[in-house]
Amino acid sequence: MFVKLYASMYDGTLARRGPWEALVTFQQLLILCDRFGVVDIHPEVISRRTLIPLEVLEKGIAHLLKPDPESRRSDEDGRRIVPIDAGRAWGWRIVNYSHYRAMRDTDERREYQRNYMRKKRADKAAPVVEPVKKIQKKPDLSAAFQEFYAAFPRKVGKRDAEKAWRALAPDDELAQKIVAAAKAYCASRRGQDRQYTKFPGSWLNARRWEDEMATPREELSNGEALLGAV
Repeated sequence: MFVKLYASMYDGTLARRGPWEALVTFQQLLILCDRFGVVDIHPEVISRRTLIPLEVLEKGIAHLLKPDPESRRSDEDGRRIVPIDAGRAWGWRIVNYSHYRAMRDTDERREYQRNYMRKKRADKAAPVVEPVKKIQKKPDLSAAFQEFYAAFPRKVGKRDAEKAWRALAPDDELAQKIVAAAKAYCASRRGQDRQYTKFPGSWLNARRWEDEMATPREELSNGEALLGAV
C-alpha cells in the first residue's frame, strides 16, 4: 500500500453522487497501485484479490474513467483514472496519485515530529541517575602485620610496609609464614651493619620471605649460634 485512505474521501462527489461502486473501486485501486500510481492489474484479478464482485468493479471503473466537472482537481477533466494503454481494456493510472501520496507523506512527517517531541520531553523530564561509584575499601591491617613489623629488624617506612602488606593481602597461612620469615631475618641481622638491613616495605615487595623460608633450618640454627657467640 502506497497511500492512505482519508475520511475526506466521503465528502467528495464520488460519495455524494455515486455510484457507490465507484467509491469502493477507487479505494481498491489506491491500495493496489504501485509507487507511481499505476494499477496494471486485470479486473478479474482485482476481484479475486479483494473478494469484490467483478460486476461491482467494472461499474466502478467505468464511472472513474468519466470526466467530473465538480471534482476538486481539474486534471484530466476531473477523471479519477486514465488508461495506461489505449490498445487494451485494462490497466490504469490514478490521475491525482501524487496528491494522495503527498497527503500520506505529510501525515507521516507530522507523526514523526509528534513522536520525536514526545520522546524529547520524556527524556528531559527523566531524572539523571549518576552511576554508583564503587568504593574500594582498603583491607584492614591484621594483627599479623603488627607482629611482622614488631619482629622486623629495622623499624622504618611503616606506611610503605602497610601499603605492601595490603597489596599482598595474605591469608592467615601466608601471614604466619611471613612473620616467621621476618623473625628469621631479624635473627640473621643481629650484629650486622644496620645500613645494609632492608626496609620492611621493600622486603615485602621483593618477596624476600621466600628466601628466608628456603634457608635450611640447620644452617639457620648454626648461624644464630655463631651470632650469639660474638
